[in-house]
Amino acid sequence: MSENLVEVSDYLRDQLIFLHTSFKTSKELFTAINAKAKEDGFVTDQFLPKIIKREGTFPTGLQLEHRGVAIPHTDADTINQEFVAVVVNDEPIKFSRMDDPEQKVDAKLVFVLGDELSNQAQLFAEENFTWTFPSQDLAWTVI
Repeated sequence: MSENLVEVSDYLRDQLIFLHTSFKTSKELFTAINAKAKEDGFVTDQFLPKIIKREGTFPTGLQLEHRGVAIPHTDADTINQEFVAVVVNDEPIKFSRMDDPEQKVDAKLVFVLGDELSNQAQLFAEENFTWTFPSQDLAWTVI
């Protein structure tokens, strides 16, 4: 078992899993996540402006071996309840790369991290990082 194991099932919220979406931009994606997360009490009014600002300053796109992903997150003071929102978009959304903001990554898979997970975002970039999923269906959708 990897020492960097994160039990995704502890943070996944059914209402914050978005499959087969058609977002065109990161801002559109953030707006949709914010609307649902705010409606269900997961975030404060400051979540949307702060995640947009942070993504512009500290981009979160990662180019992995077989796909591009993004792991946007923001300040813990905008989170009322911890969560991981999962977005599987039908078409890629351009995110600036965290290791080279001048470069873009095409991400169909986005994990929006809420709260203490934000502090662990760098772990997602590690080669030996492991996720566990609560169901095989979600795992296959993400893979």
